[in-house]
Amino acid sequence: MIRSASKNFESVIVIVNPAKYKNVLDELKANNGELSIEKKRELAVEAFTHTAEYDTVISNYLYSKLLQKSNEFPDKLLLRFKKVQSLRYGENPHQFASFYSSTSSEPCIANAKQLHG
Repeated sequence: MIRSASKNFESVIVIVNPAKYKNVLDELKANNGELSIEKKRELAVEAFTHTAEYDTVISNYLYSKLLQKSNEFPDKLLLRFKKVQSLRYGENPHQFASFYSSTSSEPCIANAKQLHG
């Protein structure tokens, strides 16, 4: 229902993050019950991202149970990462970049602790 409601973001408001309730209510009160199209798009993107992450978790779980016996790798690998920080620049100074960390509990370089140097 979240996904189908988000497809109609111009007419329907979908909020998947309770932390957004106050901001949405404040904007509705300030604009006679209307949200800006930018805010509607922002909420729709957040809703689609939420459902995509949820679907990825389920898909990866089912793949792990199915492929556990066959020792095969999945045809499609679905990954989940969370932005840790924006970087000053990318490979070149005119490019943008960000640093992401895996959302799984497995060890990764983003969770490493620098011991020396």
